[in-house]
Amino acid sequence: MQDILDVGARSSYFAAPLLLKSAAGLVVNTSSAGGRCYMHGPAYGAGKAAVDKMAHDMAVGFRPLG
Repeated sequence: MQDILDVGARSSYFAAPLLLKSAAGLVVNTSSAGGRCYMHGPAYGAGKAAVDKMAHDMAVGFRPLG
């Protein structure tokens, strides 16, 4: 399960400071319906739900920065 969370949510979180240092950038998160319904097991669902939440909260946090 740890690998699934590392690839999804943690990679987005740790990439954010690099994005903020650049003049321009784009954050693209890949998710699926597995974050909202059963698909491929609980670890997969937890990983996708984490990516969805991270994307939402990063959008809110980055909004003041343009």
